[in-house]
Amino acid sequence: MRSTVGIAALVLTSLVIAPVAEEILFRGLALGHFLARRYGVVTASVPSVALFALVHVFMAGAVSVAITGALGVVLTALRLWYDSLVAPWLMHLLVNAWGLTVTIGLVPTPW
Repeated sequence: MRSTVGIAALVLTSLVIAPVAEEILFRGLALGHFLARRYGVVTASVPSVALFALVHVFMAGAVSVAITGALGVVLTALRLWYDSLVAPWLMHLLVNAWGLTVTIGLVPTPW
């Protein structure tokens, strides 16, 4: 976090690449796979939410899994409500923006 390029890369990956990729993977492909096979909404949602939460275990261990699991439920509900990946992507972007703001605010700047 000492260079403009580093901060720009962090912003790009946190606010664009990660949310888009994760929403396509978890709410698009995983959830879509189970819904296409006519699983019920809850049954189709559980694997998607669980995988999303487990991928984030590196952030803060079990606490991160629980918090990200709750976020996964909200993102899945948005996906189902709007039948689109746009709403969960925007919410994901906002959550990541908040986390990024906290992270950047907690890390002292050299200038």
